[in-house]
Amino acid sequence: MYKVRLQSKGAEENKTSEKHIYSISMLQRSQPVIFTIGYGNRTPEQLLQILQDNHIDVVWDIRANPHGWSGFYRYPKIASWLRENKILYRHFSVLGNPSKKLEDFRLSWATKTFILSVIERQKETNVNVCLLCAEKDPQKCHRSLIVKQLGLEAEVKHL
Repeated sequence: MYKVRLQSKGAEENKTSEKHIYSISMLQRSQPVIFTIGYGNRTPEQLLQILQDNHIDVVWDIRANPHGWSGFYRYPKIASWLRENKILYRHFSVLGNPSKKLEDFRLSWATKTFILSVIERQKETNVNVCLLCAEKDPQKCHRSLIVKQLGLEAEVKHL
């Protein structure tokens, strides 16, 4: 189990600024692992096997609009299927990238604060979280930027 302490730098100097920088200090020696996966052209069975092999407990769907996708990966079909396979599903539209351009992706201060608090609670309960998006290649997907922009001290494992 990991305990996380949020530290705000610069909040006292300028309370109206949205340039608060948050970092996470791990109170234990080892760093947590943040998993990411893009389903790309994978079959549902392949996706499930990868998630199970990595002991994923929760999938965070970080697509801006999971309702707009056709086929198996459309919400709510994917949510009920994951639930049937003992994996919790959560959609976080605030982590989506509606512009489709990586260079345009930015997390707001409010989003960072919210997501860090969710991560803190999930690490306290020792669950494995995996960020899910459509793009299979993490270098072409905004999920590769999320952990970086949050300033997490964590190992990132792209599945």
